[in-house]
Amino acid sequence: MISRILTALRSEGILESDRTTEYLWAFVFRARVTILLSSRARRSLMYAIKMSDRRDFAPAYERMARAYRFLPEAVPEPLRLLRLGSHQLLVARGHHVHILENGLTPNDTERREILATVLEVLARLHGQTVERHERVDSEEFRGFLRTEIDAFEAAYGNPTLVGRLRAHCEALMERYPDLSFPVTAQHGDLAMANVGLLGGDPHEVMILDWDDYSEVSLPVYDLFTFVWSFVGQYFGDLYTSPERLRFVRDEMERYCATLGIPFGFAADLYPICITLYAKLQRRVAAGRRILGEDHAIEELTRYFDRTRNTILD
Repeated sequence: MISRILTALRSEGILESDRTTEYLWAFVFRARVTILLSSRARRSLMYAIKMSDRRDFAPAYERMARAYRFLPEAVPEPLRLLRLGSHQLLVARGHHVHILENGLTPNDTERREILATVLEVLARLHGQTVERHERVDSEEFRGFLRTEIDAFEAAYGNPTLVGRLRAHCEALMERYPDLSFPVTAQHGDLAMANVGLLGGDPHEVMILDWDDYSEVSLPVYDLFTFVWSFVGQYFGDLYTSPERLRFVRDEMERYCATLGIPFGFAADLYPICITLYAKLQRRVAAGRRILGEDHAIEELTRYFDRTRNTILD
């Protein structure tokens, strides 16, 4: 299959057709193939390829292309959609990255640098898309939240959890009746598995997997999904140590200030954002322990309370 992929890359002009490039190795992870090659000119080339005989990658390719226009320094460049027999291939420029989920063990200083870098990149993406949209008022925001919760109910159907979300939204609107906020883009699945350090440098990141990208979303959805994943992996049960996690609160406040969002309002959106993200994780069959039918309310409530006590308050 690898030789067939290389032939397809050559036929499309992505690789030189004179065969001066030789294949060194490939990494296969889920439906992703990363190919590293070297040429006689001693240059190295990498291609990140998503491959499936069941999925149509055209929407994902178009979303990645839009995100790349906003953030070329942190989004893989999409190169081509190819057909290889029954398989469709999404070909993007590859990079030497260390995926955060894959066993990196940075110290606390490096962890802060990683979080600051990711949130700074996120603020740049969101800041650029904010310029394309008008701010929405509280009534428009209420309608947006209701739509999101309706979608959650249709997908999950837990009436107790849905009732809790609706009550939280109504209380939120009463607390902020005159607030307007920016509509921003979102990555949609900004977890540790989709963020890599370029060359292992905590000051340079590459954000992968833009399949759930949207240009109209809550401005803090990506913020909370990444912080949730970041704290869960790097600190585990250290929710009882607010002092050690103070830097997380500091970086979140800096992000909110950049976008002109009151931090208190952002903190109040936290349960909604994380519940919607848990819905996404369930869709990809990775979040059943978070939204287990028997313990959804207890688990989410306990998690919200721990996070508010150690980070948000």
